[in-house]
Amino acid sequence: MTAPQQQTLLDPISPGIDSQIRDYVEKRRRHDRINEELKAAKKELDQSKESLWDYLEAEGTKTIHHVLGRITRSAPRKAYVKDFDAFMTWLRDHDLVPALTKLAVRQAEVNAYVSEALDKGDDVPDGVEPFTYKQINFYPAASTAAPQAVEQEN
Repeated sequence: MTAPQQQTLLDPISPGIDSQIRDYVEKRRRHDRINEELKAAKKELDQSKESLWDYLEAEGTKTIHHVLGRITRSAPRKAYVKDFDAFMTWLRDHDLVPALTKLAVRQAEVNAYVSEALDKGDDVPDGVEPFTYKQINFYPAASTAAPQAVEQEN
């Protein structure tokens, strides 16, 4: 069996495949432009979110009501298991395997446990790294739609 030959630009290309290639390249370029625009828009949105966060924090408030809707800030605590073996050993040592796991780590229960431990000044489980993320929610005016959350890990 011989390897397929590569076509060069000098080789004749059928009109059908030529138009498919041109169509693909046009769509690919459009896709790439849109992705770049999305990246720029996300950067602007993140900057605006950070500015709102700073304002709310400086004012000592978590919520602002505006004619366009309600803005809230929160910093929920989360945890991720960075060393699964150490975490499982810690769970076994503290008789918490059924409370915090079910074939896989039960993330909501781990988050609640870690948040409570931090509130009490206790150590977090071995193998777990607590973190918070800033969140700004926007609730459109005259709407009962669910909030649109924008998260940023710290």
